[in-house]
Amino acid sequence: YAHANTAGDEAHANTAGDEAIACSLGINSKSMASKGWIVLVDWQRDENYKWFIKNIYRAKVGKHKINGELIKPNVWYWFENGKLMSKNNL
Repeated sequence: YAHANTAGDEAHANTAGDEAIACSLGINSKSMASKGWIVLVDWQRDENYKWFIKNIYRAKVGKHKINGELIKPNVWYWFENGKLMSKNNL
């Protein structure tokens, strides 16, 4: 039941428990979990280049989708210009 949380810009959170939560809240932050849940924030810029939160997403790894994409274990996820991005290794 461990949890990983971070809020700094470009921060990363990773966890592996069955009901653990990896939560990255900062601008350009990334989350990954082998099991449990991830929480992602879709930060975007307005016409004045100020950052704002467009949406906050959560998904159970291997069971839920974000923007139509099944969230897989051991994959880093983040939002870039409103698009869900993923990568196996950073």
